[in-house]
Amino acid sequence: MNPARAAEVDPRWLDNSDPMTASMRELTTWLAGLGPTGLPALAEAARGSTLESLIDDLMTDLLDKDDNWDWNAEFDGAVRQLRDDWRRRRVHELAARPLASLNAEERAELTDLARS
Repeated sequence: MNPARAAEVDPRWLDNSDPMTASMRELTTWLAGLGPTGLPALAEAARGSTLESLIDDLMTDLLDKDDNWDWNAEFDGAVRQLRDDWRRRRVHELAARPLASLNAEERAELTDLARS
């Protein structure tokens, strides 16, 4: 387990309409500052913080995983899903506006997103 991989999550990818977004932003920022660690050390680091209950909930879910569960593969899949969901939201957001209202940067972004 490598909590520092949380730095790979671009904050733009988190859906602002999701009620958990603020907690996820706080969590990813906090995790990005940690080095590789195990669950007990992670729980200890969270003790007394605003993230303690969220970490406790996540740990309960993670303790159910078997020894063959691949942290990195699961994380890679979650990051891809966040990025893909953001891309869909962003394309929809930009495409919904009249083309004349987009600045040059937004037009280039829409073109890049449409190609990917």
